[in-house]
Amino acid sequence: MDFTSLEQLSKYLSSQAGQNTMTTSGLTIQQLLEQEARRLLNCIQKRINEYYESYTPVMYDRTYGLMAMRIEDFTDMTVINGTASIKIDFDELEIQAKSIFGDDSSAYNTVELINSGWKVRDGLWFSNIEHLGFQSGAHFIENGVSDFNENNPYNLKIELQGFHS
Repeated sequence: MDFTSLEQLSKYLSSQAGQNTMTTSGLTIQQLLEQEARRLLNCIQKRINEYYESYTPVMYDRTYGLMAMRIEDFTDMTVINGTASIKIDFDELEIQAKSIFGDDSSAYNTVELINSGWKVRDGLWFSNIEHLGFQSGAHFIENGVSDFNENNPYNLKIELQGFHS
């Protein structure tokens, strides 16, 4: 099949037939994207594991909710204008945590809080207690993506959805 523009090639690669096209590695484009999505998941999971190993909570029980990431969180894999991308889109219900102070009306995005860091307002009795009143960002998403990009032979673009760093 001959393509006279990048737009034509991109349209073809985005189609079912294009996704089933074999690459020189012997994998279809879809299989290649799924393989790389699994590799990206492993890179991020490695950084999450490092975060969990960095300290042991004293004032609360850890839920290990970040260990629930699945390849389904990375299934939006596309080729647009010649650029292949994998979107990270965490399931909002899976990443919510309730306050340890019993405020059931508030749910917090644990991915954003742990990744980017947070701080309660000053003057509270626990505002100076690390991991209770404040936390520096673990940056496991950015570091995992960076690890992935160190060996990104297909030049895949990683996009973050449903997440604000």
